[in-house]
Amino acid sequence: MADHSLRAAGYALKAVAQAGMDAEEERRWQERKLPDGIRTLVMQAGDSSR
Repeated sequence: MADHSLRAAGYALKAVAQAGMDAEEERRWQERKLPDGIRTLVMQAGDSSR
């Protein structure tokens, strides 16, 4: 289920980049906002979906 959150995060990164802002900084911000247990699931899902 955690991989479903990646799509919304991906759209946000695209929007940030289109606005001329730093998408990598946004990605790090998103990652920091996730609770620890959820962060692990989401990051593992992201690694397997690439």
